[in-house]
Amino acid sequence: MKAEWEREPNKKSWKHAGLKCRVLRHPHFKHLCGYVQIPAEWLEKISAIIIVTLLSSIDVHDGGISFIGELKGEKGWWCGFDCAHPYDFIPAIHSDYPVPELDTVYCNMAYVTTETNFLAEQIATLKKSYHRGGKKDK
Repeated sequence: MKAEWEREPNKKSWKHAGLKCRVLRHPHFKHLCGYVQIPAEWLEKISAIIIVTLLSSIDVHDGGISFIGELKGEKGWWCGFDCAHPYDFIPAIHSDYPVPELDTVYCNMAYVTTETNFLAEQIATLKKSYHRGGKKDK
C-alpha cells in the first residue's frame, strides 16, 4: 500500500480570508509547504523592510515564516512555511533512513491546509491594521 504522501496531491490552490493560498510539495524531499500571496497593495505602499517586520510576528507551524519571494509560475510575492523541521517526517529522508529517537510526524495535506489558512488569517489581520505606507490605523 502506498504511503500517505504518495496518495495525496502534490499541490492545492484556494482562497482564504480574501488571499490566494497554495500548498506545494517539495520536489526532492517530498514534504509539504504552505504559501499565501502578499497583498499587492502592500508591495505598492509599504517598504520591503516593513513587510518583513510585519510577517516576522506571524506564528505558523514550528518555525514561522521560512519563505518570502516569488513562486515559480505565480504573480506577486508570497510568504510561506515548510514542514521540514527536526520533528517533521520528511518523506524522502525518513522513509529510507528512519530515526527512531526522533518522534517525527508527517504534516499531511489537511494539516498544511489548516496552517496555511491560519497564516492567511494572520496576514489579513495585519492587512486591516496597516495601510497607507505602513501607518497603523487609529
